[in-house]
Amino acid sequence: MKKFILSIVFLFCLFQIPVYAQNNYKFDFIFENKIQLDNKNIEVSGKLPYIDKFKNNDFAKTINQEITSIYKKKLETAISQKTKSLKIDYQVKAGKNIVSLLLYFTGAKKEIETINFNLQSCEFISISDILGPNAIDLVNKIIKDDTIKSSKKYNLNFTGIDNEHNFYIDDNNLVITFDEYELSPAVKNIQKFNIKISSVINKSIDENDYYITKPYNLKMIPLREVCDAFGYKSIWNVTSYSVQIIGKNLTANVFVNRNNYIKNNQSPQTLESVPQIKNGKVYVPISFFTEYLNLLYSVDENGTITFTNY
Repeated sequence: MKKFILSIVFLFCLFQIPVYAQNNYKFDFIFENKIQLDNKNIEVSGKLPYIDKFKNNDFAKTINQEITSIYKKKLETAISQKTKSLKIDYQVKAGKNIVSLLLYFTGAKKEIETINFNLQSCEFISISDILGPNAIDLVNKIIKDDTIKSSKKYNLNFTGIDNEHNFYIDDNNLVITFDEYELSPAVKNIQKFNIKISSVINKSIDENDYYITKPYNLKMIPLREVCDAFGYKSIWNVTSYSVQIIGKNLTANVFVNRNNYIKNNQSPQTLESVPQIKNGKVYVPISFFTEYLNLLYSVDENGTITFTNY
């Protein structure tokens, strides 16, 4: 088996046709390798990319090794499943300094593998590198909402992705991909979910800009600072000693020193702590932003809190 695989890898490195442009970007370091093999076990045909004449030879070698590794695994799987043929193709997508290689494999089903790297740093990148520390929770929420809207089409429960999931960059879009039947046995062809990168808003709050209450260790966050970052207008009412938050589809009232939070004229609710004023700023418990503004958040090892919305 190993000898068979290696002979194919050697074959597709013989023919190099340069790929100059796709999607309005120039890729003069990406070449096209033709693949053609007719064997009693399987018929393989198509093309794969090959990186050459790149500014970083070591990284180019690493990319090519990754392409070869993916190809070999797909081929081994196809042979083990006694697939009669394996058709291979690829595309190149890009956005700003990021290049995405899309590798297509059609055997028993249609599959896609992606390789994404930064042209400047010469490093592979992940979904979190593009969308920030809350990327996976955000992507899972977006896809889950979409699949719920099309419940008849996606008749399996979406369990979520991780940071190693296949994606690519297409101009200002991050595109999450799924193999044929991966989301549902009823879904044919490769599925794609587009996320507009510029629509993802992240706001970080340094540990020095919020405080933690004692003895319950509640994180109290400056209200206006976060609201401003996500386009919410906050209005101080000196008479009622409160802040009114106004945004799209939301009106909320926060009363200082009273555990009384009102959303869209609904009945008042309580949270873990009352809003408080400190150094001239109104602070609310961190749960306010998840409960009322539907923000995602995470805390890194340095105590920095990042809020995210789409």
